[in-house]
Amino acid sequence: MMTLTSSETIGGMDKRVTDVRLDRIEAKIDRMSEALADIVRVEERLSASNDQVRELQAKVATLHERLNTLTQEASDKAIQAAANSARGAIVERILWVMFAMLLGGDNLMLKLQSVFGG
Repeated sequence: MMTLTSSETIGGMDKRVTDVRLDRIEAKIDRMSEALADIVRVEERLSASNDQVRELQAKVATLHERLNTLTQEASDKAIQAAANSARGAIVERILWVMFAMLLGGDNLMLKLQSVFGG
């Protein structure tokens, strides 16, 4: 049986050279595995971030709808308040006219009584 010494070759290559090359290939495979694991972690983070963005977009859309509803309600109330103010002004004028008529009527009655002696 023949034994190989460190200087002997296997298929034309030195055994030490083959071992060194295999070690380098193995190290590269390990680095690639680590890089692949890092990529997977980054993709998981991106997926989680995308989910959060979608959730926030839905919340913004809901808030936008609520803001539009509140704006419309405020506008409707402002219109109603303006209409009520106009009605209130008309009622106030009518009351002042009636008050003036009452005062004027009392003065007229007093004058008529004094003139006609009644």
